[in-house]
Amino acid sequence: MSDDDDDLGSLDFTLPDSIPEAAAPPEPSKTSGLALALEPLPERPSAPAADAVAAAPALVAQAAKGAARRKLVVPASLSEAAELHSNGDDLAACKTLELAIRNAGSLGEFVAAAWLCLFELLTLLGRRTAFDQLALAYAKRFEESPPTWTEAALQASEMDMTTGGHAQIALTGKLTAAVGDTLKKVMQLAQGNSVVRLELSKLTDADNDGCTLVRRALIALKKAGRECLLGNPKALADILQGKVVMGRRKDESMWLLLLDVYQLMGDQNAFEETAVNYAVTFEVSPPSWDAKAIPSSTESEPETSMDLNAGGGSNFALRGQLVGASAADFAGVDALAAAEGPIEIDASALVRIDKASADELRTKLEALKQSGRTIELKNLSPLTRIFLIVHDFAAVAKLVARKA
Repeated sequence: MSDDDDDLGSLDFTLPDSIPEAAAPPEPSKTSGLALALEPLPERPSAPAADAVAAAPALVAQAAKGAARRKLVVPASLSEAAELHSNGDDLAACKTLELAIRNAGSLGEFVAAAWLCLFELLTLLGRRTAFDQLALAYAKRFEESPPTWTEAALQASEMDMTTGGHAQIALTGKLTAAVGDTLKKVMQLAQGNSVVRLELSKLTDADNDGCTLVRRALIALKKAGRECLLGNPKALADILQGKVVMGRRKDESMWLLLLDVYQLMGDQNAFEETAVNYAVTFEVSPPSWDAKAIPSSTESEPETSMDLNAGGGSNFALRGQLVGASAADFAGVDALAAAEGPIEIDASALVRIDKASADELRTKLEALKQSGRTIELKNLSPLTRIFLIVHDFAAVAKLVARKA
């Protein structure tokens, strides 16, 4: 990796003193040649199909059931791997599990569960050779048929929670220096996705510090050859437009981010008008319009639904990567209260869910449970099931592993 290449996973999002100068976009090529993780990954990593890692789900169910019955806790190494996976750091989660399996004594009843979680991670990372080697070791160790690799596994980036099919992070509330933690997740998603979507419809305000950090993220994504789509960019443009004043020489990052947003929106007239005002205010040459920098697809309207519901009545589905989801994104769960009988939520197409999204979902499910409903989260992948156990979902719903 050259000195000019950005490691998206280690980009510093503490508040910088200045913004790095935007570099020219890399020349297009068949492969980017960037190392975005600690070691090279396939260009198009695959996500597991519904049955890719569940040849022996009974082992995971048995371990979790034993934990609930005897009030055992999930081993620290397995809990850590589940947390890393939920945050999009599958490589670190993989290494954590590999080390834990070599020292299996610390895993207790969760030995088999750890192996199945490792199969899931290897599938997500697209590591067929390591997967096959683990399968041989698994068959010898447990005298059970191991999970099988499938080339038909869908791309994780094609199974996102939005109808746009891209890995998404939502920016919410006021855009301040606190956005740094959220932007780190953006960089993690970008490691495994060529297109990243920033949902902006829930932003209510912004300051210069927050704009500085968002610009740093946009510059890093561009240098890494990643495409950034904006969901409802007009929401942020309207906020910034009301804060920049021609002739008032302050909040330069707000001006520059506003120009970036107009560029990504493809709004050349607004860009050029703002660029002239910027040049007059700061007495410098403004950024130039770049027709080639417009994303292949832009989104100007906010999404009214995350398209999570796969059916009606008491059936519901979670899909893709649930990252940064808010209570509004799970509004469809509320409709289940009107249905009769037990509630089933299918997670067969769920790739990952982060803590913020899980907290919002748990709040919804807890309200349903308190109304007397029984809830079942079914077809959970091994890692997601462990993650939900750690976060006490077993208190509000029955957690059922994927079946072969």
